[in-house]
Amino acid sequence: MTVIKTIHIIMNPTSGESQLKVPFVSRLLGITSHGGSGASSVDVLTTVTEWFLERGVEVVGHKTKYGGHATEIAKQLCTEGVDVVVAMGGDGTINEVANGLVGSGVTMGVIPLGTANVFSLAFGIPSQILAACELILKGSRVPIDVGKANDRYFLCMAGIGFDAYVIKQVDRRLKRWLGPLSYILTGVAEAFRYRSNPIRFKVDDETVERRGYMVVVGNIKHYGGALELIPKADPQDGYLDICCFNYRGVWRMVRNLWGMVHKQQIDPNEVSYIRAKKVVVGTKSRHCMHIDAEYMGSTPAYISVVPGGLRVIVGG
Repeated sequence: MTVIKTIHIIMNPTSGESQLKVPFVSRLLGITSHGGSGASSVDVLTTVTEWFLERGVEVVGHKTKYGGHATEIAKQLCTEGVDVVVAMGGDGTINEVANGLVGSGVTMGVIPLGTANVFSLAFGIPSQILAACELILKGSRVPIDVGKANDRYFLCMAGIGFDAYVIKQVDRRLKRWLGPLSYILTGVAEAFRYRSNPIRFKVDDETVERRGYMVVVGNIKHYGGALELIPKADPQDGYLDICCFNYRGVWRMVRNLWGMVHKQQIDPNEVSYIRAKKVVVGTKSRHCMHIDAEYMGSTPAYISVVPGGLRVIVGG
């Protein structure tokens, strides 16, 4: 076990659970509280700093001020020869920090303060804050694959189609108040006006185009919470796993997602799975795209895997 003397924590001051907690939604998505007891992220940083200091570990805190700032801070830290950089926040903050660390050899730790915390769920990182701190000192450092969509890296997934469209439409103030419920409400409202156009894409060196109506390119099996959208995805196998909804219609997609939540057998004609090292989404039509649940614009997109691109502290 590597002895850690100093850690740098990059914190998003606005991270944290939504003010309104809906038990049904949390149970549906498998979301658990991060154990912050309602404390602000700034207060959590104070608690975490004191905890590490008691164990002889110096903490240097960095607060983000705008979108993309976490990536800038992480890149700068890489030039200073640091050993461990900790992302403290939700999946968006984790993604930003990772975008500054990929390929550097610097190890990333995580203290989850978001709502869904999909990355932490996938890698065995405790939702309780001090337990996550304990893991940073005692956990295993492993290389994981990273996806890359155009010029941005992702750790969990890249989504193309309806889910990305919903993410684009969600009001940020509504998201802060309702959390994951805001996506459900927005999705229901937008389902009546969303136009399902075919997403045409190629995988690896195939010359024949494939087609779907919502496409998720995953590095991990989890989606939105505990839902295992791509159950065979392995972030250490050098491949990306694609979940493709094959037929037109939002309600058809919702029906299949509901079946996945309840562990029902899904018709392979309705939803297909593909393993690939690269995915190219063409220009015949433009579709909304998200990366790790953050809206990133529209296609075309060139998506590829970076095997072992990031070192992460993980749980058992």
